[in-house]
Amino acid sequence: KETIEQIIGYFKQLIHSIIANPRQKLADIQIIPEDNRDPKLAHFNENLALHYQTSTIQNELFRSFKRFRQNIAIKYQTTHISYLHLERKAVYISNWILQNNISQGSFIGIFLQDRIQLIALMIGILKARCVFVPLDTSIPIKGIIKRIRLINLKFLFTDERTRERLLEKENELGKFINTTVVNDSFYQKNKRFYYPDTCFKYSPDDNIYVYFTSGSEDTPKAVLGKNNSLLNFIQWEVGRFKVTEAFKFSQFTKPGFDVILRDIFVPLCAGGTICIPHYEQLLDRERLIRWIEDND
Repeated sequence: KETIEQIIGYFKQLIHSIIANPRQKLADIQIIPEDNRDPKLAHFNENLALHYQTSTIQNELFRSFKRFRQNIAIKYQTTHISYLHLERKAVYISNWILQNNISQGSFIGIFLQDRIQLIALMIGILKARCVFVPLDTSIPIKGIIKRIRLINLKFLFTDERTRERLLEKENELGKFINTTVVNDSFYQKNKRFYYPDTCFKYSPDDNIYVYFTSGSEDTPKAVLGKNNSLLNFIQWEVGRFKVTEAFKFSQFTKPGFDVILRDIFVPLCAGGTICIPHYEQLLDRERLIRWIEDND
């Protein structure tokens, strides 16, 4: 009641000022009395600063994992991954990063075909306060090597098939990159380590991802993304479209295109479900239509 009466008072002040001087600019009208303005602005700025200091993409994800533990986070054909299951995968990945003494802020590449693993790796790398670098498996290996060299990438998560592609070009790639295959054995080995969340202090100013331009001039350029930039967009889209846990998001985008960040983090921060079609369904209009109807 007190807040409503206060707002009504400000509105009355605005109307009286306009009537008294219709030609004045709105920016020049003093709605809040002088003796009350400074304390209110100081309080607002303190709250804004506190939000800025504590609000990160990691914290938003952790809240979703806690709130929507039994919800389906990812759906791929007959495989359903709950928020709890996805969180555990991310924890095991961050465990591996810590066990290998990889410094916070390090660039870590992701070069594999499995979209579920891709998403888990992105979150695990974020959890370890490192920078994820998705590499598109459809790009010729020559282009992948260019990107690796461009940012001096030292660590790379792969699967067996993509690792074989890299080994074919081992002489060009050099021996200074650590490639780790992510499979069931990888997760089993990293279950036994435990690091509390207090190990990590996240900041809105942290670098969190690297994407590359298409390289139309033969040389791609790296684009470094900030935590607060991604979070601001995610929060805007969730609010603008009123995204809730009932929403399902199709995942059509290639890993090397930054639009995939929207397709992954908007639903996960709102408790929704990421629906991933099989590759062959994307190539057949009728099958794709049926897939969309089945996942509606």
